[in-house]
Amino acid sequence: MATDPIRPWLDADQIRFPPRTESEKAQLEIYRSMSPAQRLEQAFRLRELAWSLKKAGLRTQHPDWSEEEFENQVRQVFLRASA
Repeated sequence: MATDPIRPWLDADQIRFPPRTESEKAQLEIYRSMSPAQRLEQAFRLRELAWSLKKAGLRTQHPDWSEEEFENQVRQVFLRASA
């Protein structure tokens, strides 16, 4: 069992997802070249993108909702999501 030195509870052999395309390989190299701070910033950006996309989808389905209703629903969707 290979372990991650930062997350020893993580069995790295079980979570390997080899890149399937050249673009995935290139993206993986970009991520590997990033500092931890850069990767964290990227994670925050991806989270914001996911929230924005979900909210946009809800807006098309529920044009009568208030901004507060959108925020609450998006929050609930992501709270219920599993990794």
